Amino acid sequence: MVRMKSLARGHVYWPRLDQQLEELVGSCDDCRQYQTLPPKAPVNPWRWPTEPWQRIHVDFAGPFVGSMFLLVVDSHSKWPEVIPMKTTTAEKTTVMRKMFSKYGLPHTVVSDNGPQFVAHEFEEFLKKNNVEHIKSAVKHPASNGEVERFVQTFKQSMKKSQNDSGNLHQKLDRFLLSYRVTPHSVTKETPSKLFLKRELRTRLSSLKPSPSTKLSKGQSHEVMEGSVRQFSVGDSVSVLDFRKHYGKWVTGVVYKVLGPVTYLIQVEGQTWKRHLNQIRSKSFSAQTQSDLKESQGTTALESSHSEMFDRLLLPDEDHESDTSESQVREKTSPHLLESGKPDSPSQSVDSQILLRRSDRMRKPKKILDL
Repeated sequence: MVRMKSLARGHVYWPRLDQQLEELVGSCDDCRQYQTLPPKAPVNPWRWPTEPWQRIHVDFAGPFVGSMFLLVVDSHSKWPEVIPMKTTTAEKTTVMRKMFSKYGLPHTVVSDNGPQFVAHEFEEFLKKNNVEHIKSAVKHPASNGEVERFVQTFKQSMKKSQNDSGNLHQKLDRFLLSYRVTPHSVTKETPSKLFLKRELRTRLSSLKPSPSTKLSKGQSHEVMEGSVRQFSVGDSVSVLDFRKHYGKWVTGVVYKVLGPVTYLIQVEGQTWKRHLNQIRSKSFSAQTQSDLKESQGTTALESSHSEMFDRLLLPDEDHESDTSESQVREKTSPHLLESGKPDSPSQSVDSQILLRRSDRMRKPKKILDL
């Protein structure tokens, strides 16, 4: 167009020359057929979902290494799912249903215009589950760039692992685990942390101990700090024999210490696993003395408690009431004063009961005489 206008201006001129040349080229079918593409529009990114599994992007990759693969990427966390498939027609609905049963129904599914995704069966499946289906522009992979970029990463990784040990499923599992625990370049977080709200444990996790490990060690130290009974390898002990009946003790030797309260005991050529509560020292005298000390301490404590309660409930002789002897005699029964001895046990009991009378003065009732 520019060269045509320059050539025309060098030889002729009339009003609206450039406009007429543009109209001439625009009406030429051959010119329109081989015209270059217009300038690319600016990138319009997808809106980032606020929660996992709101919008997922799906696509097929293959045939690759002898199989087809259904690739699914969560737009929020970049969590990937890769499902090997033999065909891309009958299995896709079953695979999607199984995936939805694990993670729930998404709000939106984004795919290209492949025949697998525009089929009536797939459209009805999404419609019945109230899932919106958005199809990208034809021959424009950038519209579904969330999964298209993952397709390239997946193919490159699987090609590099051709010489690794294991079958296809083992290689695929290694790739997915590595991808899910690696921080993404867009979110700066690992897909597992955004999708599962936690980090997946790998072999590298042991290099950095977690706070829960330190806390559990501290708690176990506090619990076992006051423990007394401990056995060493080679100690002769008595253990419970569950082959006959509960309460039967047999002699054995400590073979291995499994933990603070768990031991392996060799008994009659067999190895038994027993808890500390099921083991006692063979030297019963030492254990009996310790038990007696504990029981004596408990008895002394109980006696001190009983004395304290007696003092609270029963007054001492020095703190008795200052009631005079004459007052007591006045309130006792007459026959006790005369003979000095009660006539019967019932009279003795009655004489010890001091009756209390009210000192309130009773006044006559005032009746209004109208």
